[in-house]
Amino acid sequence: RFLDLKKAEAQAREAQIEAALEKVRSRSLAVHQSNEFKEVIKVVFERLQELEIPMTSASINVFIGGSKDTEVYICGPGEDGLVLSQFRLIHFDHPIANDRYEAYEKGMNFFTKTYGWEEKNSYYEYEFEVSDLKQIPADIKKMIMESRCYTISMALTKNSMIVVNDFEGKLLSPKEIDIVKRFANVFEQAYTRFLDLQKAEAQAREA
Repeated sequence: RFLDLKKAEAQAREAQIEAALEKVRSRSLAVHQSNEFKEVIKVVFERLQELEIPMTSASINVFIGGSKDTEVYICGPGEDGLVLSQFRLIHFDHPIANDRYEAYEKGMNFFTKTYGWEEKNSYYEYEFEVSDLKQIPADIKKMIMESRCYTISMALTKNSMIVVNDFEGKLLSPKEIDIVKRFANVFEQAYTRFLDLQKAEAQAREA
């Protein structure tokens, strides 16, 4: 009976995950312009919350050709509810930025690391000064700078990645990592289709 219960729980959990993935898939496939990815990350964040993935915020990162920078669509809680932002994250010589890019360059499918107070603050102080990240609400900036550490968990695919950010010292379990990877793969499929559509539209326009 115990084994049957465990099996039933696992099946229920899998059904919950599949339902969440389908919502991300359908919203991603409906995208026609890149600024709509802000709505996609809102769905991703809400579904990851439902699955009780520990995180402060979640983002879709799209690699910018000819650059080490990424276009970021991020969602997280603020004083007035969920905050959706879009910005270009500037690459510079810093352990956090270097680790992000090296994980992509090496073709890793997942990367996670926790950074201490000084590394976190030196990274975000720079981004708050030079990148569009300066536009995020003051309460979120305060939370980031006052947190004792920063854990980044990235599920990488060919053209994009899903990033789970945590400022409370929480780490993902192997099962939670697998879920984030599955979200990244679902988005990548839709994003690849989006790129193909853009290419076809450009070719039609040129013709």
